Parts: sequence; structure tokens; C-alpha cells
Amino acid sequence: MIPINESNTINIKLFTTYAAPPRVKAFHLPVCTVQLERLMDINWDLTMQKIVPFIDGINSVRMISELADADYNLTRKCIEHLLYHSPLSGIMCGWPKLTSAHQKKKRLLWVPNNSGRLLI
Repeated sequence: MIPINESNTINIKLFTTYAAPPRVKAFHLPVCTVQLERLMDINWDLTMQKIVPFIDGINSVRMISELADADYNLTRKCIEHLLYHSPLSGIMCGWPKLTSAHQKKKRLLWVPNNSGRLLI
């Protein structure tokens, strides 16, 4: 409250602002840090209510929109909104990070033969 004179004051409420969330892509996997079902009420956005049951860390953003029968762009915006307000983890990893890495070996160490014994 900032007093101007005896009869006038200015009331200001300041809100913290956060950095904009990263742009969500179709292959990202949102991971919940809280139970969104407990936070939801009837006033939440309809798209948000449809997609929340499918945010499990396994389904990609595209898959969530298909499973929830929701528009992809609205689903992406809802997930960005959740990222901004922090119920979702900052972990929005894509499929390439989840796959295992395989490398070729220069030499084959052993091969099983038809008799069940290993050839070295």
C-alpha cells in the first residue's frame, strides 16, 4: 500500500514471474511430480481434465493427445502450462534419450554353436 495523500492510496500486488517453459514437442515424455488428480477440480480446463489421466511418464505428448481424444495443439499448450506452474518435472525427455546405446565390436568373442557349447 502506497499512500498518496490522506484520502488516496495505491494498492499493488506483485506476482513472481517464471521463465517461459521450453516448447513442448510431440515426442516429449511429461513426468508428474505431484498427483494431478488431487489438484483438479471442476473449474479446470476441459482439455486439461481429459489429458491428466494419461500423463504417466510413459506416453509421449502425441500419444496423450490421441488417448485423450484431444487436439494435439491444445494438449501441447496444457502441458506447457503445467510446466510453467511446476506440477510437471522439468524432465521432458524424448525417445532417443530412453533408448539403449549399442556399439559394434571389432572382434567377436564367442558364438554359440548348434550343440549348445560355446566356441571361443
